[in-house]
Amino acid sequence: MDNSYPPPVLEKMRIALEFIRLVKESTVASQFSAEELADFLQPLEHDSTPEDDPDLMFSLQAFIGFLGSTQGDYERMHHYIHQRDPNIKMLSYYQVERRA
Repeated sequence: MDNSYPPPVLEKMRIALEFIRLVKESTVASQFSAEELADFLQPLEHDSTPEDDPDLMFSLQAFIGFLGSTQGDYERMHHYIHQRDPNIKMLSYYQVERRA
């Protein structure tokens, strides 16, 4: 940890600082854009199920339909759908992958 600050007293703060240090030092984090990392790390907006959320159902169906394809294929399709209708709420690749 950074020695210019006193050591954290609270356990949660210590864990958070350790996480930040590890992310800064990781080489994996440098392989993704800031937007991709933020998207991956942000919590899901809701805890709905496909039965009561048509947007989640659509995202899962698209994700399943693209199994065996690349992440780039899914992201291009995601982009084209948003180009066609920006009001369609479709989960990103990382969000739908975490829900699948």
